[in-house]
Amino acid sequence: MTQRITYSGPDIGEVFLAWKAIDLHADSMLRAHPGTKEVGSLLGTPMIPSDSGFTAKLNVPAGEDIYYCFWVTRAVDGQFRDYWDTASGATITVGETDHIYVAATPEAANGTDLAEESAWGAWVLVGLLIAYALARILLPRYSEDRAGRSIDLVFGTALGAVAIHLLARAAIFEMPVANLFRRGAGKLLAAGLEDICLIAGIVAAAYLLLWVTPRRAASRVVAITIGVLTLISAIALVNVDAVEYLGSPFTYQWLYYSDFLLSSDAWSALGEQASTESLVNIVSLTLCVPLLGYLFTIFAGWLPLPGARWLLPAICSVVILAALVSATIVDWSILPGERRNAIIAFLQSAVSADATPTLGGLAVPAGQLPFREGAAARPEKFVSLDSTPIRNVVLIVLESAGAVYLDGPEAFPTLRQRLQKYHPNGLYFENIYAHAPSTNATMVSLMTGMYPKLSYESVTREFTDYPFASLPGELSRLGYRTSFFTSGDLSWQRGMEFLQHRQFDVVEDYRLIACDQTYTLQSEDYRENAAIDDLCLADRFAEWTGTSEEPFASVIWTVQSHYPYYFSGPETEYATQDLYQSRYLNALEHGVEMVDQVIAGLKATGRDSNTLVVIAGDHGEAFGQHGHHGHGNTLYEEDIRVPLYLINPVLFSGGRNAGLGGVKDIPATILGLLGVETDISGQSRNLLADHGEEAFFFSPWTQLYFGYRRGPMKFIFNESKQSVEVYNLADDPQEKHDIVHTVPASVIAEARTRVAAWVQHQSNYYDSLE
Repeated sequence: MTQRITYSGPDIGEVFLAWKAIDLHADSMLRAHPGTKEVGSLLGTPMIPSDSGFTAKLNVPAGEDIYYCFWVTRAVDGQFRDYWDTASGATITVGETDHIYVAATPEAANGTDLAEESAWGAWVLVGLLIAYALARILLPRYSEDRAGRSIDLVFGTALGAVAIHLLARAAIFEMPVANLFRRGAGKLLAAGLEDICLIAGIVAAAYLLLWVTPRRAASRVVAITIGVLTLISAIALVNVDAVEYLGSPFTYQWLYYSDFLLSSDAWSALGEQASTESLVNIVSLTLCVPLLGYLFTIFAGWLPLPGARWLLPAICSVVILAALVSATIVDWSILPGERRNAIIAFLQSAVSADATPTLGGLAVPAGQLPFREGAAARPEKFVSLDSTPIRNVVLIVLESAGAVYLDGPEAFPTLRQRLQKYHPNGLYFENIYAHAPSTNATMVSLMTGMYPKLSYESVTREFTDYPFASLPGELSRLGYRTSFFTSGDLSWQRGMEFLQHRQFDVVEDYRLIACDQTYTLQSEDYRENAAIDDLCLADRFAEWTGTSEEPFASVIWTVQSHYPYYFSGPETEYATQDLYQSRYLNALEHGVEMVDQVIAGLKATGRDSNTLVVIAGDHGEAFGQHGHHGHGNTLYEEDIRVPLYLINPVLFSGGRNAGLGGVKDIPATILGLLGVETDISGQSRNLLADHGEEAFFFSPWTQLYFGYRRGPMKFIFNESKQSVEVYNLADDPQEKHDIVHTVPASVIAEARTRVAAWVQHQSNYYDSLE
């Protein structure tokens, strides 16, 4: 039957009904509701404006229970909002009322940030406080020797910590409450084995300390133990968001990548994930740990059973045994990132951060070092340098632009067509890779023509002022005016200082570029990731070029397609069920609009025929294709394959280049088109001079991955797990079928040797700089 829900409130310009049917599969609901998309664990159905507010119609069987709340995404003036009005939500049974009218809460109308879930943790805390008060009043006080009470309190708090850890695991699995004590109990215990073992270790240490320390010190041991168990429970709750976004717990490498949480990017991401409700839940549920400990202790002491003092240790032992059995006997198909304990994972990553990878010590056959990429003579001739020489260069980097969304089976036609209009005057490279799924790594490669350091450490941070030869330096030597403009924040990983040492005449980020276009979040001016609108880059570029006749070279770097994907203007409806991916695609399209303005400006000033426009991505972006979101996690195509267009109406007349290459090859290709044969790094290769046969890439932030592609064969070596995945991209471009067990061991060994040669060569090079 049709269930109508109408939502009304001031200053709401766009809102989605966020909902789920409790006992029906999401896929069937998506098919039954055109236009509905996935929003995390919920479905997002656009609400249609009406005289009484915004209305959505759900086609759900009568008697089915559904949960709903509201996601406000725009204000009346069109500015972006991101507010979850869960206080106005409810769980209802379809059919009890045909049409439900809901008024927005004052917080939603005024712009208070809300999470997907209400602050139910506070109610749990209140309930336990009431239970504790009643227990102290109604139950006889547990009176035994002081050491006995201390030990029971430790075991009771441990059980409380286990409960909160398992609750966090249930949140990671997005497991309905009804499943916790039915089908989900075994899976939770299996996934929580590391959690339970950590808690058991802490309890064992406390148990030994209580027996060897004087009784007067017992209270301090118990207090410290309760504090530690409470703290690790808080970390387990925070870990839920980390696993949801990264696919695994937060690591030391990610801490370094975030500038030790000092960068605006890091705080923007934290602000996007955090909310009042989530913080209330974390604090409330954390406080439940010691409270549960006292309740368990009182209850165990009250029970009139012989040997009652051993009840809590016995329960703890049963929990450990059940977790071991669940983890070893039953295959629950749990992803590694979903079972890792946050503290253990972080400590292991910190200890192994600077360890030499296995590939670094692998014996390399003679002739592999010094390392050289494989390339063949190019039979095609894509360009003739006998025509008008290029005077100017514009390198446009589209933030987080994955080639899979612009070209190939996963491409979105609307977005692909926006750039294909330049095809008659351009050349597209099909197989260009970022050497790491990271902005600053690609920045190093684009500026210097080198591979980045094969480490979680950043060249921009560790070698900020090292005098690397660079593309802007070489162009400055040739008499070019040079500039770097970005709508983002260059303070991250000391990017501003690094670029200033690369001999640019002008380096400007959002702080120095005038722009009136900003975004609204929480009813305040909000510059996404400390940023301005990408379109302002076109205006700044036009202002800088002016009417001067001097040759110029400029780098223009967008930011709006970086998470959380804010953009301006009307939305294009993309064929995706993921609302965040839809936002990303619209933001990426907004970046292409900036490209249009830059090229239109060149035409208007008569510079289009003597200007080389290069359009590239710095890395890709994942939306759950392989179990993670964002970038920096793994080495699948959506993470690291990037677009590369060369555009000039004189040099190019359309064409596609299928050779393999990397972003480090862009400087040599640009210089080659300028008639300059200088090799600024010894690693950058002119993509027009030969046909690339190999590509190399790595990712060190969750686990240590090294990747290698030769022809259609792609190898992903996980050094952390000592495993390998193999894909034939000709037959399986979306990497859905790992064929490692069908590939001869000799082929894998040869690929590993090539990667080892690359790793050792790069390690030796960067070690020589220190």
